[in-house]
Amino acid sequence: MSTSLGFRTLGAAVLISAFGLSGAAVAGPPADWSEVPEKTISLFYPGQSSYNWLLSKEHKKGNRKVPKGAACLDCHEDDEQDMGDAIIEGDHPLEPNPAEGINGFIEVAVQAAQDGENLYLRFKWETQSDGPVRVAVMLDDGKVPNFAAQGCWLTCHDGMNSNPEAVSEDKVKAHPLFGDGGMKKKDIRKYLAASRTDEESSWDKTKSADEIAKIKASGGFLDLMYWRFKDGKPQTKDGYVLEYRNGDAKSSIGDAGKSTGELKDGVYTVVIQRKLDTGHPEDDKILKVGSVYSVGFAIHDGKVKDRFHYTSFPFALGIGVDADISAVSVK
Repeated sequence: MSTSLGFRTLGAAVLISAFGLSGAAVAGPPADWSEVPEKTISLFYPGQSSYNWLLSKEHKKGNRKVPKGAACLDCHEDDEQDMGDAIIEGDHPLEPNPAEGINGFIEVAVQAAQDGENLYLRFKWETQSDGPVRVAVMLDDGKVPNFAAQGCWLTCHDGMNSNPEAVSEDKVKAHPLFGDGGMKKKDIRKYLAASRTDEESSWDKTKSADEIAKIKASGGFLDLMYWRFKDGKPQTKDGYVLEYRNGDAKSSIGDAGKSTGELKDGVYTVVIQRKLDTGHPEDDKILKVGSVYSVGFAIHDGKVKDRFHYTSFPFALGIGVDADISAVSVK
């Protein structure tokens, strides 16, 4: 049974409205992905392995290496599958309530291409269900310290939604930055330590809005884009992570591009398309051919949400140059 989840399932009028497409020819992904190099990586179930846990004694020798900028793969290369299985099986300090019916890891074939205007990232994996799916990409251009080494773990902290010591809605709403008098949030989402004032990167010890704005203006944020199929509709979202997991400014929504997804014979294939230069450097990383960036991937597979996802260690993405994952030219 084949179920199409791509944007091609939408009418032409919807495409034009959603992405500003005109009748003019537009660039597109490779017609034949078989000619594009493929890298298979393991995304594993991380449980509640927040950055706080990485710095704890439970992380054994890692708690001393992480503050020095040690790369996760220095100690855990090829360990992803074993770690994911151990965490998801239950009775593990990183997962008090494991999700039922999912594996500890998934193997994902990743391909990348570029045409001088757009970046195309293709993900292919065997799914565990026909439920909702979400593919997220976090990207940095070297301006967030240690992201190239420790990836998205830099963004996960105690106090966040579904993490240890998750903060109550009342406390969030009373906070001067996040609450009713500020961003009007109800819980805490991903953030970077650079936006906090204490060594523990506590959720509530935030820098001032002006200080955070200066960090953002200097590029000290992570670009975040994702594709998902929700409520019967495919969607792309574009945002960034700094003091919170933010959506882009209104003028930048949709810059994640015209992306597609398909479920066929138990295999998901998702292609995320993004402009290299979105025209919005204030909340997007502007990509250039000939440069290398750091990326981390996450996939929610099946009827799960929040921390019940699979995540990768960080990899180097080369735009037209050699790297762990190379976006080859398809002009």
